[in-house]
Amino acid sequence: MFTDLVISYPYWFLLLAVAAGLGYAVMLYYKNSANKLSAFWTVVLFTLRFISIFLLSLLLLSPYVKTKKKYIEKPIVVMGMDNSRSMILGKDSVFNKRTFPGQWQQLMETLSEKYQVEPYLFGARVQQFIQPDYSDGLSDYSQFIKYIREAYNGMNLGAVILAGDGIYNAGVEPVFTASTFSVPFYTIALGDTNSVADAKITDVRYNSLVYKDNVFPIEVNISAEMLKGANAELVISAFGRKQYKKKIAVTNDHFNVSYRFNIQAGETGKHRIEIRLNLREEELNKYNNLSNIFIDVFDNAQKILLLANSPHPDISAISQALKSVTNYETEIKYLKDGHKIKVQEYDLVILHQVPSIEQTSDYLISELVAKEIPVLYVLGRQSSLPRFNQAFKGVNVLTSIGKFEEARADINPLFTRFSYNSEFSAQLEELPPVIVPTGNYVLTDNASVFAYQKINNISTDFPLVVFYDNQNTKSGAFLGEGIWLWRMHNYVNQGNFDAFDSFINKTVQYLVAKKDKRFFRVTGKNEYRNTENIILQAELYNDSYEAVTTSEVSLKLTDEENRQFNYLFSPEGDIYSLDLKRLEVGVYRYLAQTQLGTEKYEASGEFIVSGQSFESKVLKADHRVLYGLAETGNGQMLYPDNMTKLPELLTKSNLLKKRIYFEEKLSGLNTMPWVIFLILFLLSLEWFLRKYFGSY
Repeated sequence: MFTDLVISYPYWFLLLAVAAGLGYAVMLYYKNSANKLSAFWTVVLFTLRFISIFLLSLLLLSPYVKTKKKYIEKPIVVMGMDNSRSMILGKDSVFNKRTFPGQWQQLMETLSEKYQVEPYLFGARVQQFIQPDYSDGLSDYSQFIKYIREAYNGMNLGAVILAGDGIYNAGVEPVFTASTFSVPFYTIALGDTNSVADAKITDVRYNSLVYKDNVFPIEVNISAEMLKGANAELVISAFGRKQYKKKIAVTNDHFNVSYRFNIQAGETGKHRIEIRLNLREEELNKYNNLSNIFIDVFDNAQKILLLANSPHPDISAISQALKSVTNYETEIKYLKDGHKIKVQEYDLVILHQVPSIEQTSDYLISELVAKEIPVLYVLGRQSSLPRFNQAFKGVNVLTSIGKFEEARADINPLFTRFSYNSEFSAQLEELPPVIVPTGNYVLTDNASVFAYQKINNISTDFPLVVFYDNQNTKSGAFLGEGIWLWRMHNYVNQGNFDAFDSFINKTVQYLVAKKDKRFFRVTGKNEYRNTENIILQAELYNDSYEAVTTSEVSLKLTDEENRQFNYLFSPEGDIYSLDLKRLEVGVYRYLAQTQLGTEKYEASGEFIVSGQSFESKVLKADHRVLYGLAETGNGQMLYPDNMTKLPELLTKSNLLKKRIYFEEKLSGLNTMPWVIFLILFLLSLEWFLRKYFGSY
């Protein structure tokens, strides 16, 4: 620790403090005829008075003590263990559950002697290390890597040690995510890479929204390993008692086949369809022989108009996404036919670069407003920004230079207008940039941002996707051009269009939903997983549409077997809340009742609890992923029996070095208690000696 004295005046002012101390002491003790002390005590008292007056004078100069403290920071080693269910569903489940956690703890203690060890568990989420319970239903390696990269940015991170089986079923490709991370990965390869006898339902393709009484397809993919000669039966149970069966003969040890079933939809509402693969032979994993899917059956379709200024790839991408939902009927038209369009026939109008620079569309915008038709605007280089600002009330795009720039999506975690899968959010943020207007963006009060713009990898508060809700209608705006690249790259990265199609369909679903003006309503998600608590909320309003929480609100819940359960909501602020805890997989219907004055109100609804385990689908460890992670940062993949070599490997690494830095701190001398006590002590001691020796 180094210390310097700093004053707020020129340093020659210290001479004035010295002069003040000397002058005061001289006047009191030098050639003072009243002084009866010996020469020795005169010098002692002279010195005490000089020091005390000097210190008092020094405090008038506002002195500061500058302290420079030396810190030595140990290298940080992050240790992450896979906490997903696949770790205990394979052959080595006993080792992973009972033996390995102790070895992991021992390694942690050994490394803690030399490094700052930060332990984590990861799977469906990242959490600080506790004893693993292998309960997570997903394995997301990329989420863990991104978390560590952001949490330890700028810190003395020397290495990441990751233990797992390499099986991931969420997020993006782990090796790709780690390729931008300069820290070495040391991976511990767990799990069994040998093939075992296993038959499973690999994939189920279906439309989750269908029409009443319509016939819709379900395509089921079946695979079997090491089961040549076995016989199986695929059974689909749908809409009550209806069953569809298919006999299967496994013809080789790497068997893979798809079957298509045409199912007739039943009554409107939510329905569970059970798909089961029955196999006589013994197999290690039976969890992947059952799949539950859920279907929403509607009475009729909603009509959507995709109106564009001119042909553009974006139009095809949006149209293709909407085709994945069967209760949407989409028509594509162009602005030149605007006078022939009857907007009142549509539930939603998507305006691609309308209003435009070339063609006026004021009459069309006015009609949409008058008919209270929801609108989704898509901006581009052909858009008229002044007319867009007049039409869309959610944001003003302020620009006078007419230029455009590239921006990626930065998903807003606080967005609540509709739910969007966190895995899909991560995928959207990895997609190519779109072209947005260069300028300033001013949001209005009722606007809500789904995604912000990330420009040159810098997050901004400029919206990219924004929604606006007034008293009558809802509207939204995608403030960029080139969304077709999102759909294409979503397929390149993931092998499917799920993230993009879900984004478009969630947006449309929110906009076409009618505004709820009921005095009593119950809200919740359409689908919950059996690993999460089911939370429902209720709202009650009086005739002035003011929130009321003084009435009792009850709820009757009915499961698929017509068993009934009764609950009461609890008031929380201006709403009511009910936690149903965790429920079994199935379709549940509810009826909520309350009374306000003489008026009785009811609200009914339904929701799904799903529980398909992604972890049980694949149990064969994928050590190629772990090897790839180790290769990206010049690390090394190890097996549990030689993980004791890790301390030696880390010692040899040039990246794990102590970091030395200094911290400067300024402290006012007048704020230090010991200085005040010193002055009081000196003055008190001088007074005592003068009194003791009879000198006044």
